[in-house]
Amino acid sequence: MVQPSPDALEAAFQQIEFSSPLPTSDDSQQSETIYNIIKGLPEASTYHRLLEQHPNLVALLADASNGEHSLFLPVNAAWEHEPGLDARVAEPADASVLSMHICPHFFNEAYLRSVTNVPTIYTPITCNGPQVFPVRLTEQGEEVGKSGRFTQPSIRAANGIIYPIDTVIPTPTPLLAVLQDRGNYSILLRAIRASRFEDDLAAERGKGGTLFAPSDQAFASLGPDALQFLEEDEEGKEYLRALLRLHFCPENTHYTNMIWPQNTMGPRRTSADKDMIYKGTLAKELPSALQKGGGAPKLAMKITRYMCLITMAVNSAPVVEQDIAGNDYVAQGINDVLLPGGAVGNGSQDVISKIKSALQFYI
Repeated sequence: MVQPSPDALEAAFQQIEFSSPLPTSDDSQQSETIYNIIKGLPEASTYHRLLEQHPNLVALLADASNGEHSLFLPVNAAWEHEPGLDARVAEPADASVLSMHICPHFFNEAYLRSVTNVPTIYTPITCNGPQVFPVRLTEQGEEVGKSGRFTQPSIRAANGIIYPIDTVIPTPTPLLAVLQDRGNYSILLRAIRASRFEDDLAAERGKGGTLFAPSDQAFASLGPDALQFLEEDEEGKEYLRALLRLHFCPENTHYTNMIWPQNTMGPRRTSADKDMIYKGTLAKELPSALQKGGGAPKLAMKITRYMCLITMAVNSAPVVEQDIAGNDYVAQGINDVLLPGGAVGNGSQDVISKIKSALQFYI
């Protein structure tokens, strides 16, 4: 599959933007802090009530001297769609859900159109960087989380910006559970269990990583004989474990628009920063978990971007499902099975021999 050029992505972006003009912000309260503004918003009474159970978050949003934040504020109606969640959030020990709505940067409307994920202040010990949630620009405007929308114009504050939204952004679950819920990675999950690769992932938990996740379609393209060899043959299971290690890049949590830990140490974005155009193509290599003798085959990534429209490919295999985020790792879904320096390729002949030849050095 040929990946679109930056120019093609720019044309697509302009078409979307034509249907969804950049909204303006309400700056009538920008002398007030985020905390003081939401305290006076009737439609934010649930979030405010829950916030009061977490003095550290109150202090953060009430402080005009600690940089700027972006608050994606679930309105009262959003909580009504999540029965019982507000009771859990009210527990003083659990600030995770509220923290998932707070970004430690100033993201205005124009900048939001250049990103695909928003980093939050929620950083669990299970990963090597902050948790994120997706944003997508559509012809109907910005989409937040799975399907949320802005309910009114953003509100400028002395210490940031507020986006009222009609959804509650949940904290992610472990990646394998997220893939299970997706429904189209069942062979991959079965392979992870059969090959004991689940033990490898458990050992790396807390260090971060990216799993290039072959879909059921990808594994089915290997053919029944190859699948039987990999899943049922004792020799084949060793090759399967090596194959899965090749698809995992430890300690690099690679989203479409950010990488942990690389992007966790930079300066926080402020309202003084100028909006930029992000356009171009980037080629890079990520070391895989398939190692022998201190060396590891690298996966070749190509990223093409215009603002929030981003395509990725790994070993020339397009990423067809982006940024499947767990609380430990992120997955990028692909419709091919990778090999060192390439991929198996749909319709390949003698797949078992091809896999053995490519991986026997690592067995």
